[in-house]
Amino acid sequence: MATQNNAQYGVQTLDGVSLAVGDRVLCTGQTLAAGNGIFIVDNESWRRAQDMATSADCVPGTHVYVSEGTLFKNTDWYLQTASPITLGTTALNFQRSFPDYNVHRFGAVGDGKTITDGATTAGSAILTSATAAFTAADTGKPLLINMPSNPATGTVALQNGSTIVNGTGTQFLTDFSAPYYEAVMINGVLYTVTNVISDTQLTVRYAPTSPGIISGLTIYRDVQTQTTITYVSATQVTMGVTATTTASGLTATYGTDDTTAIQAAMTAATADGNGNARVTFHAKMYIVSENLGVTSAAGVTIEGAGMDRTIIKDIRPSTVNPSAGYGGQLSFVTCRNCQVRDLTVDGSIPEVVVAVTTPARRKGIFFDASSDCKVYRVKTTRHRHESIYAHHDCKNWHVFECVVTRTNSNAINLNSDGTACEGCNISNNKIDSFAGSAILVGALSAVIIGNDCTFVAPGSVGAGMIGVDSSARAIIANNILHDFITDSAGVGAIDIYGAVNDHACINIVGNVFTNIQSGWHAGTGAAVSLNNVAGTTFVTGNLVDDCTAVVAGGKFVNIAGANTGKVHVAGNTFNARAGSNLTVGINVASTVPAGAVAIGPNHYSPAVTTPYALGAAAALLGMRRTVSSTGTTALAASDDDVFVTANGAVTVTLPDPTLFSGGGKRIMVKNTSAQTGTTTIGTAAGTIDGNTTVSLAGANLSYTVESDGSNWQIVAKV
Repeated sequence: MATQNNAQYGVQTLDGVSLAVGDRVLCTGQTLAAGNGIFIVDNESWRRAQDMATSADCVPGTHVYVSEGTLFKNTDWYLQTASPITLGTTALNFQRSFPDYNVHRFGAVGDGKTITDGATTAGSAILTSATAAFTAADTGKPLLINMPSNPATGTVALQNGSTIVNGTGTQFLTDFSAPYYEAVMINGVLYTVTNVISDTQLTVRYAPTSPGIISGLTIYRDVQTQTTITYVSATQVTMGVTATTTASGLTATYGTDDTTAIQAAMTAATADGNGNARVTFHAKMYIVSENLGVTSAAGVTIEGAGMDRTIIKDIRPSTVNPSAGYGGQLSFVTCRNCQVRDLTVDGSIPEVVVAVTTPARRKGIFFDASSDCKVYRVKTTRHRHESIYAHHDCKNWHVFECVVTRTNSNAINLNSDGTACEGCNISNNKIDSFAGSAILVGALSAVIIGNDCTFVAPGSVGAGMIGVDSSARAIIANNILHDFITDSAGVGAIDIYGAVNDHACINIVGNVFTNIQSGWHAGTGAAVSLNNVAGTTFVTGNLVDDCTAVVAGGKFVNIAGANTGKVHVAGNTFNARAGSNLTVGINVASTVPAGAVAIGPNHYSPAVTTPYALGAAAALLGMRRTVSSTGTTALAASDDDVFVTANGAVTVTLPDPTLFSGGGKRIMVKNTSAQTGTTTIGTAAGTIDGNTTVSLAGANLSYTVESDGSNWQIVAKV
């Protein structure tokens, strides 16, 4: 291609290509633009190509594809000049099209195929499949197969309500590694293994909720093996390994390894520099054996033909870590204005138990120090580590209308490493089946709206189904959270930990929680958990429905730690499942500073034993907390109205007025009609109108006092 004025004579070198007689050259930069067009190289003067040799051939919008060149290989150009065109007279202006680096132009094949009816015989290398339709061209292609190896002998039993799986015979091996969330499938139900007790006992993440005992099922350990195949027939190939077990219904994936071709397309798009280059895929499955990505790219889009139509499938076994290079199956490093859309990224990590002592940490889509990037209408599945991950210094990062499934770690993670991640928007995504957070954000600002999250088992504070860690501003609204499961202390389905400063503002509004259950640890798990939060946090208008707890004392809202900000909880509806162990509605720990929490009206159905377990921090807004006194009563900071119902000498002690440093706390003490004796009112500190005590002598009398931050002042006496 010649983009500058050219003599159009003799054999030359253009754009790094040594031309030969008969080559076709697109000329777009002639001084007299009427001399532009497609030319055939000759030893002397070039001639116009036959397909653009007359005025009639020069149709506006005609596309010309350039296949060779250092700068312009695999680029597309079109004739921009409008009709009428007189060849040799009218200026022919060619404009570069939207740069499209289709992976097939770089040699990708996209012939990947997954079978689910594979069968092996112990001691044989033959793989049989009635649906595969193998051909001779499949010889030499890589194959990834999940083959049962060293099957567990005997059977297992899992009692309803228990988390212990008991086996007979040699059942479980220590390479069921709990820290890596290995899984076991029993009667089609997937359980996460949390501990290997012995070779006959496992602890699993949660127990079945239906009555009865699951028993009589043999558990196999799936082992992923990568090999190559040799064609035998349409239904058989020979593998490079010998099967150790006779088995059927095996899953296997095979096809041409397109890693090199796809990476070449991405590298070319990065070098394009046009700011809107696309790497495009057809509706095919593309097999890859290494991570792919772009570095220092601007405006590059990786685009498929649709979710579950274009599939990029990793064919490495689950034991294989990525080589030093890109951090994810698709990666963007120090990029801006890049995006990935309309495809599926499959990490191939199996669901059923994998015999791995140290499983590979393989991410799905990875961003590092990249700004203004988007993930749109993408499905990620079967990854051992984060599915969609922004590592650090990622600004204006957007993930929307994606599906994340079968992930053994955090699904969508904007990392909390303190390096200026901000402007995060995670909206309208469907996330299910993972061990970790559905959405984990550690950013200066984040919007998390309209996501649908199902079945999560997070493991630490700050890592709930939706976890926000050390954030300054976050809106968490209109999300649906199903089947939250945790056995870690202090973790909430929405979990806020460590808002960064007094200017922080966290809004948790209009979310729906359903079936929040199974292992709220030691009474500290919750639907919403706030811990060490600064600034202002609102928990408003949420519905927590059909919830329960395996251990007694689970809460709907738990506020703990040294919260230095203000928390407002009001207008929420909390529905507990019949027979639930939930006994506390809103819990405020004693570690929370005074005056940090304000609680307005909330609705409970059915009523819980303790709607509000309030430390010194909390005040009820629009409501008053009422207690009865029948003898000696020391009031808590959260108490408001005291009715003396006993007859005789009664003592009521007011709380320390300095707990209310801002003042304004009011308490009423009243003798009911039953109290015809004397009630003595004292104080834990300070005075009451300058006195140590005051008295109510007789029925239906009352004092109302108010703290000025140092002492109690009488504001009304009836």
